[in-house]
Amino acid sequence: MTIVGLPAADLLYRWAEVPMIDVGRRIITRRRAEKTKTEPAAEVAEPALVTA
Repeated sequence: MTIVGLPAADLLYRWAEVPMIDVGRRIITRRRAEKTKTEPAAEVAEPALVTA
């Protein structure tokens, strides 16, 4: 059973899991790019220096 299971797991990993991970990364990258286009970065006000 192990002789069949290991090659099957390897094929499943190579042909299904790795491509799906790549698809997920592309989706995340695309969503982040769309988010930065639609929402301008909020400007952070720097604190004023205190002089004594």
